[in-house]
Amino acid sequence: MNNKLSESKLIKLVLDSFEAEKSNDVSIGTQLITKDFKMRSMSVYNKNIFPVFGNGELLTDLKKAFSIKGKEFCVWNCAANVKTQTVFVELAEVEPTKKGPIIWPYALICQIENGKIKRSRHYGDPALLKENLSIQDIRSVIEE
Repeated sequence: MNNKLSESKLIKLVLDSFEAEKSNDVSIGTQLITKDFKMRSMSVYNKNIFPVFGNGELLTDLKKAFSIKGKEFCVWNCAANVKTQTVFVELAEVEPTKKGPIIWPYALICQIENGKIKRSRHYGDPALLKENLSIQDIRSVIEE
């Protein structure tokens, strides 16, 4: 059975996943993804090319990600392809730390299957995490 979601429902599903993470609600977060969900970073991380997170330790990874208090997501653009059940998001993730916020701009591609997020790919430069970026810095590039 393959439930095809409308464009608005596809986008809402992905935005709801951000809200669940932001509110630290692992229970809701797990309801929005498939049991075999995988998140892949389209980058090099610790010498691994295109590392997969949530590969076998999904609940542990979710609990860690969802435990961060004060996390924010600034979303600029969303689009969905109903035929392929894919959602595209341009955003920045803001994670508070004792030294100040860490801000990471990236694009996210989510593949939806039967009304749940099955795969996500994050396209962003991890080197930007070391920069002292502000949301305004990123917004100025997006809106130019």
